[in-house]
Amino acid sequence: MEYVDYNYYVNNYNRGLTPKIDSASSFKFLEKKAERYLNLKTYGTYLNIDNEENISKIKDCLCALVDSYNDEENVKQDGLFKQSESVGGHSVTYASSSSIKSQYESDRIDILKMYLWQLGIVQSRKVFSIHEG
Repeated sequence: MEYVDYNYYVNNYNRGLTPKIDSASSFKFLEKKAERYLNLKTYGTYLNIDNEENISKIKDCLCALVDSYNDEENVKQDGLFKQSESVGGHSVTYASSSSIKSQYESDRIDILKMYLWQLGIVQSRKVFSIHEG
């Protein structure tokens, strides 16, 4: 089930600003990834929310997760993660994939907390056990 679509992403989530993702097909691919992540972290409880205001929070959360996955994909180069790049003399530094993935996982946990904490569907510490102990 597609919970949020590209039209919502562009017009509601980004509110007229230039979106990070410029095609509906790219968005759909990343939205599926974000939805699987949200399902895993909330044990599917977000699907039971029927209040329109809370549904908007879930949609915005999914859009933020999509942006996070897009950002992660954009730092990859030939399967490596670009940590920094200097233009003069062109120097590129790569980071280990585990450290970059860990950082993006931490960012996604923060996204869940920011959008969904008040809904009570991410209240268990077990949801965040990967990085928070």
